[in-house]
Amino acid sequence: MSRGRVPFMDLKRVYDVEQACSMPNTFQDDDDDGDDLWPLGEIDPKKLKFPCCIVWTPLPVVSWLAPFIGHVGLCREDGVILDFAGSNFISVDDFAFGPPARYLQLDRKQCCMPPNLGGHTCKYGYKHTEFGTAVTWDDALSASARSCEHRTYNLFTCNCHSFVANCLNRLCYGGSMEWKMVNVAVLILMKGKWVSASSVVRSFLPCAVVTCLGVFLVGWPFLIGLFSFSLLLVAWAQMKDMVLEGGDAFGRSHGAMKLFDYMGTDERFSKLINQTGITIAVVKKALEVYEGINLDLTCVVPWDKHLLTPNVEHVAGDMFNDVPTGDAMILKRVLHDWTRPRLKILIN
Repeated sequence: MSRGRVPFMDLKRVYDVEQACSMPNTFQDDDDDGDDLWPLGEIDPKKLKFPCCIVWTPLPVVSWLAPFIGHVGLCREDGVILDFAGSNFISVDDFAFGPPARYLQLDRKQCCMPPNLGGHTCKYGYKHTEFGTAVTWDDALSASARSCEHRTYNLFTCNCHSFVANCLNRLCYGGSMEWKMVNVAVLILMKGKWVSASSVVRSFLPCAVVTCLGVFLVGWPFLIGLFSFSLLLVAWAQMKDMVLEGGDAFGRSHGAMKLFDYMGTDERFSKLINQTGITIAVVKKALEVYEGINLDLTCVVPWDKHLLTPNVEHVAGDMFNDVPTGDAMILKRVLHDWTRPRLKILIN
């Protein structure tokens, strides 16, 4: 063979490669509009196969009191479920706490899976790369699983919802890297589909039984306590973000509304908080001897009426706007949520 001449077999191999690259991808899904995505199989609840789905199942005891809270997992493209089931442990194809009751299939076309730094389709770019990107759906799940294998599980700040949120942030699903426990729970709660009618019964029957027993044994205050438990549980889930980023946990989960502002909109919640008389119990003895003014929020004053002593006047107001005159002022448990400018009131 003369120098510089390419063998015929090499030419044949090159031609075959070029021909293969020019042919349509036979594995391409017709609905992917040109995106090279592996076609997904059918959802099969009997075999516990939920390709690219978020799955949810109720938790023992916790879901009996708050049926919107449960255990979640995220599924690979082949339908296998991965879930953060305990400290340093990612369960594969063995969903904790029973078979899924709800599922939501996610659209891979809403993910940003860049092959390199210049391939981002999301608005985050370098921030997304710094957090950790993935070139495929399963790659994101594997990376998040490795991350959670070195984490301690706890109910409020690092749980199964955190694992799913980490995956969605890695995929920048929906063009967002703001996925957290709460919005993952809301997503499956609002858009999830029930696997079967028995799943609905399994999710709500224990809560209905506990609620009926509570009302029968305790009365209507049980419903108030149950509602308040759910409300505070949602706020508690914001603790990790509050510590890392600052702010108010209750406000984060209730549209920037402060706890005391919310008390003004919910009479039952206000009664639960204020009937205990946290501040009143401390000053009651003093008000039995001395004349005084009880200054409190408008929503709180009606529950202060058990201080009906002749020398106590109840005034509804805001101490940051106006304070009645007196010889002495008693403040208790108020500095925990004051901003620095408001602390200046102490020098007056």
